[in-house]
Amino acid sequence: MKAKAGKLFSRERVTAPVLLKPDGNIYESFEIAQWADGHSKRPEAANLFPSGKLGDIKRWDDASNEISSYGRKVALDAALGNEKARLFLVPPALLRLPGGRSIGLAISGRVVKGMQRKYKDLDSQVTMEKALEHRGGWSTLWLV
Repeated sequence: MKAKAGKLFSRERVTAPVLLKPDGNIYESFEIAQWADGHSKRPEAANLFPSGKLGDIKRWDDASNEISSYGRKVALDAALGNEKARLFLVPPALLRLPGGRSIGLAISGRVVKGMQRKYKDLDSQVTMEKALEHRGGWSTLWLV
């Protein structure tokens, strides 16, 4: 994916989804949805972003990203310290091989640490308190 996005040798994080365009790629889901909303080929297509609701939708997107970031941080931290959780990430066929458990633990530990590095800039800024601030705001989603 990094190669297709033109960032093969970049240390910049590339995640799915990504919209590959000749005039520049779009890496954020919210921005991809906005682009798609403005480029529909069907005149009868419903708008993803109804008039006057962009601010509400953006607040919901920001809140969901923050909550997801906190959840990812907690899950990765827990997995790093829990062999059973890390073994769950290992293909069962590898675990059946001689030494597979040790190899699986080593590989899954590296994968978890790699994910922590990949999202460090996002996940280090979020706390449970910050994520919980959004509990009361979910009702605005249903108004859209």
